[in-house]
Amino acid sequence: TYPNWELYLADGSDKEHSYAGKIIKDYAKNDTRIKCKVLSKNVGISENTNECIGMTSRDYIGLFDHDDLLYTSALFEYMEVIYHKESDFIYCD
Repeated sequence: TYPNWELYLADGSDKEHSYAGKIIKDYAKNDTRIKCKVLSKNVGISENTNECIGMTSRDYIGLFDHDDLLYTSALFEYMEVIYHKESDFIYCD
């Protein structure tokens, strides 16, 4: 519902989970909005997130972990709030 987005991923997968990187590369081949940085190791959610933030120059960033779920209309709804309320920060629980 909202095409103007980019997905940044910091892949700190170990060898046991290397299939994750292969899946990401397959998706990125078909969608230029998907960007991935392979990390030398998993440094935890905070540092992995910082790696992603360093990859973008966008005005708004959504933070998600590997087990979070993003609903189909979420990006559209976020943009409605940003556009109409001129929000600097949005928190959804």
